[in-house]
Amino acid sequence: MTLQDWLSHIENLHPVSIDMGLERVKSVAQNLGLSFSVPVITVAGTNGKGSTCALLEAILSQAGYKVGLYTSPHLVNFQERCRIQENSVSEDLLTQAFEEVERHLGSATLTYFEFSTLAILWVFSQSNLDVIVLEDTLGRHGVTDHHRSIRSHDAGFLQNNALAIRPQVVHVVQVHARDHGAVRIH
Repeated sequence: MTLQDWLSHIENLHPVSIDMGLERVKSVAQNLGLSFSVPVITVAGTNGKGSTCALLEAILSQAGYKVGLYTSPHLVNFQERCRIQENSVSEDLLTQAFEEVERHLGSATLTYFEFSTLAILWVFSQSNLDVIVLEDTLGRHGVTDHHRSIRSHDAGFLQNNALAIRPQVVHVVQVHARDHGAVRIH
């Protein structure tokens, strides 16, 4: 099947377009063996996620890291959702990823978003990346809970006279940074 054939196919796999809960996705992710030993940066919130992700991609790429970026939705073509080294991945690679997800579905039914997200995560798992940047497209409540990340409701909201990072989160960031050899910048 072509990429367009796959996109048409996955639009009709699940009876509803949004089906909250991570059980189905976790099951298929486990079947696929999805696991990342590299940092996964999850960007969540109401506004500015795409810009923040693009900025992170540019900074990390310029610093010499091999970066995978997932954003959604796309503007012109589906490949825009999955970028490696600042380039959209090929239709052939995405087609292979869709085939892998289909092969590992088991009895699960996935929405278009869930199926395509797992396919893109599979691409990342095969790409020897240094860091992954994910746009959490479900906003404040998060779709990527299985990643160790600090989502916007954990970190606080950036508003006038509002706390940017809650004190209890600072400790988590410090421990994680120390455990990974991060350099402290004042």
